[in-house]
Amino acid sequence: MIAPYHVNRLVFLSLTLFILLLVTGCPRSSQQAVVPLDETPVLPHVTAYINVTSGCQEPTVDLLTAARPSYAGVLEIEIVDFGDNAAGADTWKQAGLECMAILFDQVHLAAWDQDSEVKVVDFLMPPGFNWTLEDLQVALDKFASGDLRQPTAEEMGKLQKIEPEPVAAKAQALEQDDGKQIGQLIIAEAVVIEIKQPADDLTPYQRAEAAAEAIQQWTAQPYKPSELRIEKSGESLQIIVRDAAIITITEADAAAAGLPLNELAGKWRLAIRRSLAAANR
Repeated sequence: MIAPYHVNRLVFLSLTLFILLLVTGCPRSSQQAVVPLDETPVLPHVTAYINVTSGCQEPTVDLLTAARPSYAGVLEIEIVDFGDNAAGADTWKQAGLECMAILFDQVHLAAWDQDSEVKVVDFLMPPGFNWTLEDLQVALDKFASGDLRQPTAEEMGKLQKIEPEPVAAKAQALEQDDGKQIGQLIIAEAVVIEIKQPADDLTPYQRAEAAAEAIQQWTAQPYKPSELRIEKSGESLQIIVRDAAIITITEADAAAAGLPLNELAGKWRLAIRRSLAAANR
């Protein structure tokens, strides 16, 4: 028979061991990794702030959209449309931006080794100003492989600068069957707008020619397509850049197009912006 003293001591030791197991948990193999179920890996993040609504940056949007499945599980690629005048525009403003930008983990400056040299690119502005679509594709590859980095102060001296070339703008006249003339504004070999009415003693062709000359003068120095704006001038509207008028849109132009004056002005402005953005890709 076991003495009561020994029984009590055995019970005490058993209770103590049980409490210790509750506090410390069961021992685990040192080779077993424990991953919380509610945590997912944080992937490198690309945030592209683009005015998607305008349609001016379709090649960039297409490149990023096509890249998503290619980098699935490696990169997260987010496109924020700041041209929607809603949540996208608010997010863009909160990021402290004033133009198009592509950020790699919140940084628009990127550096990588290329052809035994360091390449430094600033992904601000549309392609053709500080970077090209080829640069973006390489940067995505480098980011996915972990070879993209922020440039050092010394490397900033190698920052890539692309000066936009003056846009090839010209005018041509078309004679209709009824003898009336149409003036066409052509940018980078594409017809951008057609002018069917004279104005201010200028024929439709002369109006297109004046617009082409104004665009060439403007784009002979660094410029932004977003500088184009619309202002009222008497009973007409003007597409303005800096202090110069590109073209005046009259009520006669609107009637010939079958559109309200402000709608036609917006349409012509957007057409010029898109053509300028395309010319510098």
